[in-house]
Amino acid sequence: LADRIALNPAGTVLFINFENLRIRARADIDAIRARVEEVCGRLGARVDVVVNYDGTRIEEDIEREYFAMVDGLSDRFYRKITRYSGSAFMRRKLGQSFSSEQAAHVCECAAEARRFLGRV
Repeated sequence: LADRIALNPAGTVLFINFENLRIRARADIDAIRARVEEVCGRLGARVDVVVNYDGTRIEEDIEREYFAMVDGLSDRFYRKITRYSGSAFMRRKLGQSFSSEQAAHVCECAAEARRFLGRV
């Protein structure tokens, strides 16, 4: 996960690349949480977040736990969040799983996600 969850050089944007990742078990959720806490916990400030969900699969039996973990991280560390996926199915799932404010920022591509954050 060290290569998949990393800050930009300025330490202001967290990039989470879940492309083709399969989240199968609670241990996967715990590992994601631990990595984000490791990266963001020492910053002392909230960060903007861009998450790539292209090709991501989250097993149905742990979806609720996964989205609860994301909500917890959002409350603690994130300022603005945008997510993207080329899959209409995944965008719909994300839109249904996050609050209406968060779901409004589920994009189709990385460029659109970056524009939302005001970065090119």
